[in-house]
Amino acid sequence: MTKVAIVGGAPRSKNLAPYDDEAWEIWGLGVHLKDHSRISRIFEIHQDMSYESDAYPQMLADKRIPLVVSDQFPIMADHITTYPMDKAMSLMGGMLTSSTAYMMAYAILEGVTHINIYGVDMDVCDKEYFYQRPGMYAWIGYARALGIKVEVPESSLFHDKLYPANVLESRNPTYNEVNFLAMADLHSKEIEKCHSKIAQLNRVIDTHSGCKQVYERLSKVARATDAGIEVLSFEHSTNIKEP
Repeated sequence: MTKVAIVGGAPRSKNLAPYDDEAWEIWGLGVHLKDHSRISRIFEIHQDMSYESDAYPQMLADKRIPLVVSDQFPIMADHITTYPMDKAMSLMGGMLTSSTAYMMAYAILEGVTHINIYGVDMDVCDKEYFYQRPGMYAWIGYARALGIKVEVPESSLFHDKLYPANVLESRNPTYNEVNFLAMADLHSKEIEKCHSKIAQLNRVIDTHSGCKQVYERLSKVARATDAGIEVLSFEHSTNIKEP
């Protein structure tokens, strides 16, 4: 393997990948399997896959295509490889801000000579822009510094003007009050989800606390009974004096 095409889900260029050229490996994301006419390796790096169905991991494994996963992936098999996180982190000390960044690091570790990137726009009006796009810049620059030929055909990753003028005019500039408030709203919604999870966990804690109290009282009843003290009812167990 010397040539790798990393393919995301952005419609502008995902179909331009060299699917018909066997000299290229096609690397794609598990969530975009249906977008590929040929795929050589699947990546599912997320540790939390709750956004997908429970059958999602098994579906990926059943494809029998080489699969690179996080250490939290629930299935292991001969064709499934755990992502080499320590080795990837050692390259630049971080910057693994997106699945495609993980794929870039993996390609570098594999010693490839060519990387083409398709379907990875990280659009300026998408929340990904703020933290994922700079990461991709870093990995592309790092790979090129190592002598790897990296090309990004037909993508807004470096060329935002590829958008038609009427589309650009309908979008708000990235750095303005509206978009910052929209980002704040996204985080507010995430906070609401966290509070909901906290409320659910508190209910679970209350349940376990009640059970804990019951079993602690039963332990006193058992100890009193073993000591020859007659316990007339469970309610009266609170009055049991320590033997």
